[in-house]
Amino acid sequence: MLAFHKKYGHRAAFDTTGIANMDFNTTYQLYEMAQSGDPQLEIADKLLLMPDLLSYMLCGKASCEFTHASTTQMLDREGEWSKEIIDMIGIDESLLPEIQMSGEKKADLHTHIQQEMGLSYSVPVYCVGSHDTASAVASVPAMTDNYAFLSSGTWSLLGIVRGDAIINDTVFSGSFSNEGTISGKVRLLTNIMGMWIIQNCKRQWDVDEKISWDDVVDMCKSAPAFQSFIDVRDSAFFDGDNMVEKIQRYCKDTGQNVPQTRGEIARVVYESLAMCYKEAFEGLEKLKGDRIDVLHVVGGGANNKLLNQMSANALNREVIAGPTEATAIGNLMVQVMASGEIADISAMRQVIRSSFEVETYEPQSAQLWQAQYGRFAKIKESV
Repeated sequence: MLAFHKKYGHRAAFDTTGIANMDFNTTYQLYEMAQSGDPQLEIADKLLLMPDLLSYMLCGKASCEFTHASTTQMLDREGEWSKEIIDMIGIDESLLPEIQMSGEKKADLHTHIQQEMGLSYSVPVYCVGSHDTASAVASVPAMTDNYAFLSSGTWSLLGIVRGDAIINDTVFSGSFSNEGTISGKVRLLTNIMGMWIIQNCKRQWDVDEKISWDDVVDMCKSAPAFQSFIDVRDSAFFDGDNMVEKIQRYCKDTGQNVPQTRGEIARVVYESLAMCYKEAFEGLEKLKGDRIDVLHVVGGGANNKLLNQMSANALNREVIAGPTEATAIGNLMVQVMASGEIADISAMRQVIRSSFEVETYEPQSAQLWQAQYGRFAKIKESV
């Protein structure tokens, strides 16, 4: 990524694609291959991203599903492969397959697979939102379009759905990204470190004594509130080893109380996550130019009732949590819609609302959380 930016500028790929610069983007992986003379680029007929490789194995159709293609940082604003980016990378345009939309049929399942499974009929292979966040967002059981989503897991993806991309200085500086939805719209979102930090704290604690996630939450509840904050997006926390010590070092270096107990450390992580959600949420409202009424939390993190309540408190908005198996549900429902069993996304949401329980959290102590958010912002600025 650094080599690409040195040659073309750090805004070049973003301004063309609307996708935030992340060192794992396909653009930079391919650029490294091209610069190193990797023979795979000469030998290969087509580049298939992992979901497209799996579907190719099922049905023999080589294509790339739109939502996943949108995350590569290689599509232009019209949703096609960008010739400008392809030329910058230095690869042959013929390497890139046709782009298909979610809900389109790729082909029928290979005959030999049908026979192996004992099926006497043809089985269609459909494109789904093959980027996991795209499928997760497709499962949001929203009643209106005025909502933000939080796909909560090891990573937290917080965003809104829009009709078009926003590509400007604010989006770039805020590390927002314009990714595709199953309907061809845009997920304007940002990546936030989700459960990664607390997962690695628990991994460290489990060496001495195995504890449950309920234990972590209980210890967190018993710890004093608002003792210290960390910026969960700081690069210091990318590496998962010795996470407890990294949190303590961050707090010490910023002149804060240094958490000691497991409960204190967990409290710092959860409260800091909620504050980072607030920061991103307010950024989305500015970009939208209007108030966002509700936050829908989907994915495994929706099970964390304490964090859901903290998020409602920090945002001063209603938080609706669920479903938890969001990616699988969104994937399945796109197939249902593609097969003609339901008419559209609105009907899909209705089925999801009727099929899965959700839990609602109302904000509490919002003024206190707002005051503490000022502290959090100053600590980030000091770093």
